[in-house]
Amino acid sequence: MSKNLILPIQYGGLGDHLFFSHIPEIVKKRQLYDRVFISNKSPFNNLDTKKLVWDLNPYIDGFTDEPYTPNPKEHFMFHNYDFKTKNIYDYVLQLLDIEMDEFCKKPKTYYNATRYSEFDGVVLVDLSFKTNAGVKLDYEAIKSHLSQHEKVYFLNNKLEFFNHYPNVVTRDIFGYIDCLYSCKRIYTVVSGTSQLAQVYHNDIHVFVNKSVMLPAFYLNQPTHVIHCPAR
Repeated sequence: MSKNLILPIQYGGLGDHLFFSHIPEIVKKRQLYDRVFISNKSPFNNLDTKKLVWDLNPYIDGFTDEPYTPNPKEHFMFHNYDFKTKNIYDYVLQLLDIEMDEFCKKPKTYYNATRYSEFDGVVLVDLSFKTNAGVKLDYEAIKSHLSQHEKVYFLNNKLEFFNHYPNVVTRDIFGYIDCLYSCKRIYTVVSGTSQLAQVYHNDIHVFVNKSVMLPAFYLNQPTHVIHCPAR
């Protein structure tokens, strides 16, 4: 009988799904499970997340209505999680008794990005967030930090305070990734972008308000954390 792993993702954000994106390849290559499925009960805030994280993943065997494995009452629940000392990627792997290494500490996607020369030397900024990642960040402090760069573009900006910067509007998540892949440096907040950027770039700077954001969301990430004062 084949051994199946059915992953339940509790929340619908891009980052929420990326927290589990490294698992299928790891468990298949280590022969821990024969097949890996995503639960149909997993929500998606945007269908682009499903396309990127799961539809393009060659180690996923599909979606299923079968019960979660392991039991969600014991696994993949964050209510007993120590948000102050552990990275979420480590936590998920611990629940599956998977030995951790550097490969395991970041998300995994399988889209091959396209590099565009018009973004050479450009610093890209995305300060959008769905939860509390950008709450109370001092925009004046961020503006001052960005002033050290000559070519600063925002991605899909909706913040009036930063309207004086050139704004790049992307068609979908894949065009968005192409921009991240092509630029010189990325500035963002703790969000789906800060997770996704780890796959496609190695110069990522994340504005963090420590009074709001729990360390679990930025501990052990290959990013530069900028502790930003509160408004």
